[in-house]
Amino acid sequence: MLPEERSRLLKIVNSQRTAPIDPEQEAHREWLKCLSLLWESIGKKIDGTNEEDKRFDAYTRIFSDVPLALLEPAIIRAISSNGKYQVVPTPGAVWDALRRNLEVRENEDILEVIQNWAQVQYDRCFVRFEVHHEN
Repeated sequence: MLPEERSRLLKIVNSQRTAPIDPEQEAHREWLKCLSLLWESIGKKIDGTNEEDKRFDAYTRIFSDVPLALLEPAIIRAISSNGKYQVVPTPGAVWDALRRNLEVRENEDILEVIQNWAQVQYDRCFVRFEVHHEN
């Protein structure tokens, strides 16, 4: 490849680069996308122009302490339990799905169970080992 052609191709590639992805922003975007499944499942859009956006913001606040790994299966369960009705499942339906998925007992606090679950996941990220020295 000629140096001029290589230089031209590198300019094209460099001009098409996107900004670096912030992992926290990407994770939040995935979380919001998961929450929006409640609306997408019945054919409603969240586009900043209607009443549903206020409702979406409320759901965002309600479920802000729920990690994506727990929220997604709960939303899928709430949608599948919604039956033939073309309405967004209520927050109560999603909380009930969370309780069933986590097998929360009647006297347990769901938020405490979620925090314990998150701590266990965090602890699993670390490999604990002992070093044995032989004499």
